[in-house]
Amino acid sequence: LLWWALAHLDVSVTPGWLLLLLLNFSASATIVLSFSFLYGSLAFWAPRAAEEVSSTALRALDQLKSFPLDSAGAGLVGGLLTFLPAGFVGWYPCRALLGLDSRPADAFATPAAALVFAGLATLAFRKGLRHYGRTGSQRYLSFGHRR
Repeated sequence: LLWWALAHLDVSVTPGWLLLLLLNFSASATIVLSFSFLYGSLAFWAPRAAEEVSSTALRALDQLKSFPLDSAGAGLVGGLLTFLPAGFVGWYPCRALLGLDSRPADAFATPAAALVFAGLATLAFRKGLRHYGRTGSQRYLSFGHRR
């Protein structure tokens, strides 16, 4: 589908463009994984509630990632690039790779966001792991059965 679309669009596929494609694809995957770890880390503090919150957040990210945000308001775009980073999964990197954004730095916005989200996810997971190491799980009884 990608190659068919590129054949019908005015995009020059160069080795540099292919590297940017690979970089942005990897960054998008990193954002999805980081988002999953961020919400999954809530389970260290609220094991029962975090299952539902995490799966609902991931489902929302999955459903919203394919929507173009060009005509959305600034508040919605900001929210879909930060709290629920669906815009960084498809919309923003596609705009940059298709040359719709005029600044060359836009091609590196998704990788930069991936570094930020990966850092936040790492911090949240480590902090949660330390909390778990001190308190253990409140979800299970001492003999291993669920409450």
